[in-house]
Amino acid sequence: MTTKQNTKATESAEKFLEQTSELANQMASAAQGSMETAQEIYGAAQASANTGNLTQAAKQGLDTFFAVSEAAWTGMEAFRAQATSYVSDAYAENLVLAQKSLSVKTPQEFAELQLAQATNTINRVTAHSAKVNKIAADTAKKVLEELPH
Repeated sequence: MTTKQNTKATESAEKFLEQTSELANQMASAAQGSMETAQEIYGAAQASANTGNLTQAAKQGLDTFFAVSEAAWTGMEAFRAQATSYVSDAYAENLVLAQKSLSVKTPQEFAELQLAQATNTINRVTAHSAKVNKIAADTAKKVLEELPH
């Protein structure tokens, strides 16, 4: 891999990480706005509602909303961290492959290197998928635990 290709690969990886970070920040801003709006509604409901079942039901509903939102947000943070880790690991492995591919001397060595990289990629994707599935299952479980039964 040439220096120019290396630079392009580095720039592509940095751009992806930057976009992922920007998306996470946008999601955080949206969640924060939703939380603030819900807190305003909660405050208004508390100030204007009389005591009784209506107030209690509203409070329970909002408490549930906040608990579910927090559980979902925790899951999104875990997913973002996993995605960032995956990209970093893949980038590092591809740089090593690029360096190794410059030192191969025979077509046989090149084929073996490609086969090893394909195996590594399959294993990395499989492990990433398992981690993402676990994050999704754990998040769903936490969200469901917060819902009233």
